[in-house]
Amino acid sequence: VPTGVAVDGSGSGRVALARGGTLYLRDAATGVWAADPALTGALDVAYDVDGSLWATTGTGVARRDEVGWTVLPGSPSGGARIVPGDGVVLVAAPAGSTPGVWGYDAAEGWRLLLEDTGLEDVAQAPWEPGFLIAASSHGPDRDQTEARGVLVSRDGGVTWSSSNDGLATVRVTAVAFDPSQRGRGVIGTAGQGFWQRVYFVAPPPTTTTSPG
Repeated sequence: VPTGVAVDGSGSGRVALARGGTLYLRDAATGVWAADPALTGALDVAYDVDGSLWATTGTGVARRDEVGWTVLPGSPSGGARIVPGDGVVLVAAPAGSTPGVWGYDAAEGWRLLLEDTGLEDVAQAPWEPGFLIAASSHGPDRDQTEARGVLVSRDGGVTWSSSNDGLATVRVTAVAFDPSQRGRGVIGTAGQGFWQRVYFVAPPPTTTTSPG
């Protein structure tokens, strides 16, 4: 079962897939898939806006450019989800290093934004880079759960708050933003289906021209 798949958003036709710890790359010209032996233990993959490929592994986070793969020092291991974009890379790491949401930028390096042992997923709003949502889900422990559901940050991970009103369960396993509808978040749960929530966001900026 694949644990991660990524499509290069630049329209190059490149696709990457992580399965069983092996990274497979699809050649854009021929459509042929081939394993990349230069990286082992791949868990999730994602293309950045500059075309570089990121991957989480059991030993850390790696980045591939035209030169090859580089494992970033101090990066979290065991990341279940990686989300690069706008100069910031987010990693949901439920295992390995200190579990939680990790953030990275070239100036500050890696930093823990949210500690949570049941973290499953993280997403960044395409219209507001500092707007993050995270999914926290723990397996049932008798009749109780330590899951925290949906966690929201509007300041790039400095502060977080819960956003679970109306959900049938707080065992949340996936989160995403709808790129076609500003403010709409999609929430996947364990056994209770998918839900949507519309978050308030400022309207997009408008430009006006005065008659010349």
